[in-house]
Amino acid sequence: MKKIARILLVAANLLAFCILGAWYFFAFDIQWGLTWQAATWGLPTLVGTALVIVCIVLYLRRRKWKWGLAGIGVSLVTIICTGLILGFFSQNIVGVPKNGPEETPDTEENRILTLVLKEFFGGNSGYAVIHPEMHERIGGISPEEREHAKEYIADHFLYTNDGVVSSLGIEDENVISLIDRFLEINQDPGKLTIPSSPEDGYYIDYDGRFSRYFQGGASGGWTRWRLTRPNAGPSVDLLLPAYDAESGLILMYIGMQGAPLSGSGYIFLFQYADGEFKGLGSVMIWIS
Repeated sequence: MKKIARILLVAANLLAFCILGAWYFFAFDIQWGLTWQAATWGLPTLVGTALVIVCIVLYLRRRKWKWGLAGIGVSLVTIICTGLILGFFSQNIVGVPKNGPEETPDTEENRILTLVLKEFFGGNSGYAVIHPEMHERIGGISPEEREHAKEYIADHFLYTNDGVVSSLGIEDENVISLIDRFLEINQDPGKLTIPSSPEDGYYIDYDGRFSRYFQGGASGGWTRWRLTRPNAGPSVDLLLPAYDAESGLILMYIGMQGAPLSGSGYIFLFQYADGEFKGLGSVMIWIS
């Protein structure tokens, strides 16, 4: 009878060790990787897990019940402490961060950007993860490169996109001036200045919660990204939209990456008129 009881006690301690190890992995390691944040917040769990192993070893070597029971006691205390940490400080550990821009200027670009993001990414159960630093592919280009980009975009929307712009009765000059405006406002891209809105389909990674997965060999990359946030969609980079109030046209760059070799960037042409938002076409800028 004692032998069975000893086996059950060892099994209970091993089960407790597995539970604590899994809890640390899913609550801390999978969130932060091999970082000091994970070790700091998960310290009680790490210490408790180590003590359980010590108690198991001492129990097997000395055959004293107190060590086996001590392992169970340590496990219960560790579970309680970890539960309290996750319960009271979850926003700091696993919750959606509340960090955002210091200021949110009420500019036309920000209003149109918010509209486009809601229409483009909203309506799904998940959310896109947007880089706060705007895309630099257009910023800083030479006048010659800028003129080439202008011709490339204009040629696509005016002549090779099934005539969708002309069919709406919109003058070519409106499109040309919109492209000029788009290239001008994005000549020196900075950071976005709108708040995140996961409920509307987009989350702006102001505090680097997602970008950290690509900052080192132990960061986890796309695997940790998917495990940590199953509802998180693609990684997105943007440029400010250009808007023509007369025609309702909106020109905007959106780039999306969902895996190492699954990404592309487009300049989209939208129209927002009479409360109706619709896409008119797009031109590819890059693909991977």
